Amino acid sequence: MSREKPKPTRKAAALGALTLAVASTMLTGCSQSLDASVCKDGTYEGQSQPAPDGQHALIKFTVKGQKVTTAKFTVIDEHGRPHDGEYGKTTTGHTDGKFYQRAQRAVGAEPQYAQKFVETSDADKVDVIAGASISHGLFQSAVEDALGKCG
Repeated sequence: MSREKPKPTRKAAALGALTLAVASTMLTGCSQSLDASVCKDGTYEGQSQPAPDGQHALIKFTVKGQKVTTAKFTVIDEHGRPHDGEYGKTTTGHTDGKFYQRAQRAVGAEPQYAQKFVETSDADKVDVIAGASISHGLFQSAVEDALGKCG
C-alpha cells in the first residue's frame, strides 16, 4: 500500500523559512562582519541563499569613501517574481485575507533594510522588522555574498 506524502502547509513553509532566516542570521554573525565600509569604492551585487520555499533575494549597493551611498534590495518569490502588491495572492489572483496582509507587511518593510544599510554601511546594524524576519535573513545572506566580492 503506497501512501502519498502530505503537502506542506503555509504554516509549515513559513516555519521552515523562519528557521532558515534565524539560522542564517546566527551563522552570518559568526562567519564574517557585514560591514561594507571595508570595501573599495565601487558597486557590488549579491544573491542570498534560497529559503526553503524557494524565495531568494538580490542586493546591489554602491560604496564611496567607505560608506554605502545607494542600495537596492529585492526579494524574489518562488515563481521568479519580485515582491510587490501581488505578493501573497494565489496563482489565480485571489487573496487569502490574513496571509495576504502578512505578506504585504513584509513587502512594505523590505525597502527599509536597504535604507538602514545606507545609513549604517553595516548589515549587522540593520535590525529585524516585525513581520519581515524572513526577508531580513535573505537580506543578510545577500549582503554577505556581495561583500565576498569586494576584497
